[in-house]
Amino acid sequence: VLSALPLAAVADVSLYGEIKAGVEGRNIQLQLTEQPSKAQGQTNNQVKVTKAKSRIRTKISDFGSFIGFKGSEDLGDELKAVWQLEQDVSVAGGGATRWGNRESFVGLAGEFGTLRAGRVANQFDDASQAIDPWDSNNDVASQLGIFKRHDDMPVSVRYDSPDFSGFSGSVQFVPIQNSKSAYKPAYVDEKKMVHAAVVGKPGSDVYYAGLNYKNGGFAGSYAFKYARHANVGRDAFELFLLGSTSDEAKGTDPLKNHQVHRLTGG
Repeated sequence: VLSALPLAAVADVSLYGEIKAGVEGRNIQLQLTEQPSKAQGQTNNQVKVTKAKSRIRTKISDFGSFIGFKGSEDLGDELKAVWQLEQDVSVAGGGATRWGNRESFVGLAGEFGTLRAGRVANQFDDASQAIDPWDSNNDVASQLGIFKRHDDMPVSVRYDSPDFSGFSGSVQFVPIQNSKSAYKPAYVDEKKMVHAAVVGKPGSDVYYAGLNYKNGGFAGSYAFKYARHANVGRDAFELFLLGSTSDEAKGTDPLKNHQVHRLTGG
């Protein structure tokens, strides 16, 4: 049924998007030192701080601007075909290189809930929107990259339940052929440096689940991830500790047979 949805979902098309940008700054503390002379009665392994300087580095950054198309088609009996295609854009230049690199899917929606297949956000990404709705671009300085290291939009199947007195839930499955592999081919960067290929363990099935509650001004969510045979590769430090969002880093995972749990509320 899902394979026929792109042909059916041609009515009721909407164009939408957001432009989000701002100025980010980093305060860098510098200390200049010099070796004191022996005439001062000090040994050579002692140093004296001569100057302490502070430097603020600022830049104009894009905070997750995007453009998208979405639509639906009434199939009767309170059942609708739904589809969506989103693309990153950047007012700061560069960045987005692939069409449909954000949440893009086809699916069915009705009283039973919503079933989607394609590039679908997971429960961790949903929870992060409450932590950082502006998609801060300074991951290391703000530490938001660490919170977001499990956010992804894998090619998967996701089911979202309808709302039950403020409660809702979701389950998501990423097939083994769509999970990221730890293999990264050799390449040459902009500085003409050659990087060797990285061969890790193959991808595996990945499972997500989530529970949400919303009542008035309070909202809370629980996110869960389970990977039976996670990938292991050279970029584990970049991915897990620095919160990198690069495709190269996302192709690896430093933990094997792992679970991830997150509670968000406020």
